[in-house]
Amino acid sequence: MERKLAFVVVVFCCFAISGCNSLRLEQFSVYNPSLKAETFTFYKLGLQWPQSFCRSDGVICDTSPTQSYFTIKSLSPQYNPDQEVPPYATNQTQTCTDSTPTSPKDITLGLLGQIQPDMAQYWPDLINSPQKNLDLWQDEWAKHGMCSSYPTDPVKYFKVALDFIKANDLRDSLSAVAQIIPTNSRTYSRYDFSNAITRALQVFPEIYCSTDVRGQVQLEEIRICIGISGTLADLKDCPTRFRGCDSNAQLHFPAAP
Repeated sequence: MERKLAFVVVVFCCFAISGCNSLRLEQFSVYNPSLKAETFTFYKLGLQWPQSFCRSDGVICDTSPTQSYFTIKSLSPQYNPDQEVPPYATNQTQTCTDSTPTSPKDITLGLLGQIQPDMAQYWPDLINSPQKNLDLWQDEWAKHGMCSSYPTDPVKYFKVALDFIKANDLRDSLSAVAQIIPTNSRTYSRYDFSNAITRALQVFPEIYCSTDVRGQVQLEEIRICIGISGTLADLKDCPTRFRGCDSNAQLHFPAAP
């Protein structure tokens, strides 16, 4: 009712002012504080190859990564068609949730409880020492989790990513489906990675590439799109197939030194 009333006032004022000959409805957007928060449409789960991440131009890791499996980079709510939901902010005129989210400072090892070992294994801070893991998780919650389906339940948010990565070893999938293995002696095309993951998961992933310190293009992330239910049965085709990967690029998939 308030929005309709505001629109009527705008129309009346428009016709009362000389020179207003026409009215286009789409020109008027009247803020109404009673409007509900905008709902995102899917999650994008970023799974990074640690060796590539720490070789990316501009990235300095404290130590060489020891993981021989993909780790979690992020779990971001997305608007259609493929726009990342901005971080939650209490001063926004249109927030991403009607709830008051858990504060990042309330993300503690005690709150994470039984999932903390899985978080340390699958969602580590690759740049800093393991002692900085909690800072990373708090940052990820502030950037993405507060606008997820679980703004007041951080454990459920983190478990969306954990449940997927524990059920799907992408390195094994690449090897089993297409004989793609980490190596410093050959390269692959972007389609090699995309097609292998599509065969393994029956959905299109997003392949994200970066440039290493020597200027070589490398696979850095495989991104998986998941419906807002966050379940393994709700995987979706990613709307963007490739980022940073030219069609003719030869991608490195580096092995550990």
